[in-house]
Parts: sequence; structure tokens; C-alpha cells
Amino acid sequence: MVIFRRSLARHSVIESVLVGEAQLRDKIERYSLKLQHPKGKDKAILFRKCLGVTLKNKQLLQTALLAFAIDNEAIIYKTDPVRNPV
Repeated sequence: MVIFRRSLARHSVIESVLVGEAQLRDKIERYSLKLQHPKGKDKAILFRKCLGVTLKNKQLLQTALLAFAIDNEAIIYKTDPVRNPV
């Protein structure tokens, strides 16, 4: 039974990682690198001008963000009261 529990825990971690990657990919494509997005366009311009990252090579940004997230501890500096009510 212990092996089964470990397997479930591992599956849960893998599933969380895959969901997180899909969410990141979606945010990069629909917001952060989209020049037509009303709020994301400024970020898209910054990424293009400073780093040369566009929707065509979005994998560069995704890989860098995932590597940073894996190698560093998260620090919460601001919360969204709508999504995270107290």
C-alpha cells in the first residue's frame, strides 16, 4: 500500500507541474507576448525590444520562467483580494 500512496503522490506532483506549465503557456500566449492585448501589450513590447522574445520563440521565455521557478523560492509580495479573499 505504501508504494501505491507514493505513486499517487508522485502522480499528483506530475499533474500539478503539467497543469502549471499549461497555465504558463496560456498566459504567455494570450497575455504576456500578445501585442493586441489591452493590458499585456506593454509586456509584449518589453520582451520583444529587450530580450527579442516574441510569440514565434515563446519557448525561450517559458523555459526561463520555469527554470527560475524551480531554482528559487517564491515570495508573496501582493495578493489579489478578489481571487484570495481574507
